[in-house]
Amino acid sequence: MNEGQGLVFDKDAVKVLINTRDLLEEMIETIDILADEEMMRKIDIAEKDVKDGKVRDFDDFLEELK
Repeated sequence: MNEGQGLVFDKDAVKVLINTRDLLEEMIETIDILADEEMMRKIDIAEKDVKDGKVRDFDDFLEELK
């Protein structure tokens, strides 16, 4: 390819590239969360709260605000 020439991709190739980019972004975000000890501690606490029934329905919460 000569300098200054661009690449041409068909629609399917563009979809694959976009999907791949999105997947990589999701993986990086997941790795960032897993590497954040404070965030993981908070997730563990939240999961325990759900298991112990220390949560309430969102609609009920909204009613309490009225």
